[in-house]
Amino acid sequence: MMAGLPWLLDHDALSELSLWSLQRNSLLHFGEMVDTISSYFHGCLESLCEKLPSESREWLMDRLAEEYLLAVATEKIDPDLIWPPLLGRKPFTSTRADLSQLLRHNMAVSMFPLASDESSEAAHLWLFLDEEGVLTDGDDRNLFTEGNSEITNHSGVKTYVSTTESTRSKGISGRSWQLAFHVTLMAMKEHDAIVRDNLARKWMITGRVSNTQVERVDIGAKTHLGTSRMWLVPNDNSQDLIKHRCRPVPSIEAAWSQILGYGVKEIGRSPWPDDPVVLHTFISAALGPVVASVLLSRVKKVVIWHTDNESISRKPAEAVRNILLKNIKPEVEVQPLREISSRSLKEAEQQLREALQEDLSTGKPVIFNITQGNRLMALAPHSLARERGNLWLVYRDMDAQDLDFTAIRYDSGGQAETMTLDGDPSSARVNWGYLLRKPSTQPEPDWNQILREITNIEDDDS
Repeated sequence: MMAGLPWLLDHDALSELSLWSLQRNSLLHFGEMVDTISSYFHGCLESLCEKLPSESREWLMDRLAEEYLLAVATEKIDPDLIWPPLLGRKPFTSTRADLSQLLRHNMAVSMFPLASDESSEAAHLWLFLDEEGVLTDGDDRNLFTEGNSEITNHSGVKTYVSTTESTRSKGISGRSWQLAFHVTLMAMKEHDAIVRDNLARKWMITGRVSNTQVERVDIGAKTHLGTSRMWLVPNDNSQDLIKHRCRPVPSIEAAWSQILGYGVKEIGRSPWPDDPVVLHTFISAALGPVVASVLLSRVKKVVIWHTDNESISRKPAEAVRNILLKNIKPEVEVQPLREISSRSLKEAEQQLREALQEDLSTGKPVIFNITQGNRLMALAPHSLARERGNLWLVYRDMDAQDLDFTAIRYDSGGQAETMTLDGDPSSARVNWGYLLRKPSTQPEPDWNQILREITNIEDDDS
């Protein structure tokens, strides 16, 4: 490839390919020139297009028009700056609408994979909002041989597909395109250009849809596409792809959350989860947050984890167990104490995985108090929480007000949610002010003395 030249306009790269390979690769490279498309002046484009292989020039010009359509949809370029000869191109086989007409509509596009037993290719699913019925000459809904009621259920929307000529002649079998349709529909209605850009250029999407749930598909040769995109797939297909390159989702809503690229979602205030199976907790010298979490959660079973440190972990664990058993909550089933590694994250995570597996499999809430313990121990339950939406991680901040705890959990799409749990005191006779009192303030360190100790520097009074 010529240095700095987009694949779609690289004569040397294109001339060496068969027609099918050229079509396949031009579809797979979709969106790669959008960020720099405004730098291609009309004279430059005219010169480059004249050099395109003559037998495939029409196809490539339509793909170039599609690139400009994406650039406008994602607000990378003003429509007035499009090279005039492209405005008359008809990028979609099923409609006489040209680029200038298509530009007048709200639109969004996604990429989905297709595969036979031996080969794979990518296709683009375009949706245009056409409530006034301006685009009157049909669309590509009949290209899908199964499940196209998903499309006909949405009036005022036109569906167009960019795919190879061989696929168009055969039609698209199966229903693995349906997840792409639903998230593209949401993006078309979303006026945020960043969201539409994210959908169009970051993701390869596959999944059947039943109601709002995403169902398993046959991945097969789709993984041979060699794309750098992230894969958005059904939960049941998570083992079919490299984990760091895919995001498994159970539902359309979870898929949409992934496309939006949300980080931590703040829920606000929330009650403690209903009917938790068990509360697990780390322990160290501060006993208050542990006892408080047992009382506020109204849990019926407690598991206390301590380290091999006798004074700051095991003895406090024994004390809390006795307090719960004999005084505050004698009706709670307090399990035998368990020891956890405070030095190996891998070992600590494995210990928790084995211990929590049965309770998590019930689907009911499982609470883990991570207030105590060291930083490494606090990380250990997180991978489990990402896998299991019913694992609630709770934490009592030293500056928290009243009876508040912070909760962290992950939804079905792997997105973190955080909320403040409202403390509702139980009937237990408890001095809450004493139980959740702040640690006593330590005198401010002599930082100069600390520096001298670290660096072995003696005072020079001479």
